[in-house]
Amino acid sequence: MLLLMFVILGIVAGVLAKGKFSGLIELRGLWFPIIAFAASSVPGYAPGISLLPKAAIISLSYFCSLAFVVLNRHYFAAAVLSGLGIISNYIVIAANGFRMPISEYALVYYPDMTAKAVLESRADYFVAVNGEAELLILGDVICVPVPYLGGFISVGDVSLAVGVFILIISAMIGAKSGNEYVFSWTPHRH
Repeated sequence: MLLLMFVILGIVAGVLAKGKFSGLIELRGLWFPIIAFAASSVPGYAPGISLLPKAAIISLSYFCSLAFVVLNRHYFAAAVLSGLGIISNYIVIAANGFRMPISEYALVYYPDMTAKAVLESRADYFVAVNGEAELLILGDVICVPVPYLGGFISVGDVSLAVGVFILIISAMIGAKSGNEYVFSWTPHRH
């Protein structure tokens, strides 16, 4: 949900900056995020899937996300932030049996939500009781108590969302100015 919110905010900011939608269409490898989204949805709809196929599907999703970032690396700030978020999330998920750990302390903001309720609603998550998770600091430890948008997010989610926001604005403004390297890294020559 956080990523979708930042996609929408990026588009709105791009429009307000008088950017062009054509810049988004010109991003390289647009089919990679589509495959990543489709693959990431599978484990949620097939909770009984065994570990090996689940690991392969999740790995495919993260590989496609990272491939998209690499193909658009000329948007340097966006690539760094998005890439760090993707890698951070993949590491914590892989270290925990391809499930995202949620801090039990984040549940404090949702008194009616229990560890069992989390598992029943999202089989690809689990609540780390007493810190029983690998690399929990990279897991969903941040609570967002906002109605309809709320939930749990990780540092990787924040990094990815900000990176995508910057990418969208950069692509839209770059198309307007004829310079795809807006908000990007280009070597300075003296």
